[in-house]
Amino acid sequence: MKYLLIALLVTLTGCSALAGKTQQMSVTTEPDDAVITINGHRLGKGHAVSEVKRDSSVSITASKKGCRSHYEHIRGWS
Repeated sequence: MKYLLIALLVTLTGCSALAGKTQQMSVTTEPDDAVITINGHRLGKGHAVSEVKRDSSVSITASKKGCRSHYEHIRGWS
């Protein structure tokens, strides 16, 4: 059975006290045609960028027919 891999990149800028209420999160999958879902919203295939609230939990799922789905849950990050 094939496996999916999720690469997660969170863009952090400066001191969190001066930052806004959201930040940008980038997700890339291998294979590059896997469907990416963040917090229940389908964002695309292979690569997706999303604005997420700081200090909140984020659920990420990558799925592709014939591969085992991959799930990540990130709690309260900033």
